[in-house]
Amino acid sequence: MNEEQKQQMVKQRLQQYEQQIFSLEMDKVALVAVEDTEGVKNIDIRIEAVRKAHSAVAGMV
Repeated sequence: MNEEQKQQMVKQRLQQYEQQIFSLEMDKVALVAVEDTEGVKNIDIRIEAVRKAHSAVAGMV
C-alpha cells in the first residue's frame, strides 16, 4: 500500500468518526428531549471515546 492510499484511508476513517460523532449528538438531543439522563450519560461516554479515536487516527497523518 503506497503513502497516498494510506492517507486516503486515514481521511476516510476520520470522516467516519465525524459522522459517528454527529449521529451520537443527534441521539443525545433526542434523549435530552425525553429526559433520559442515564442515556445521555452513556452517549457522552461514547462521544468521548469516538473523539479519542479520531484524535489518535488524526495523529497518523
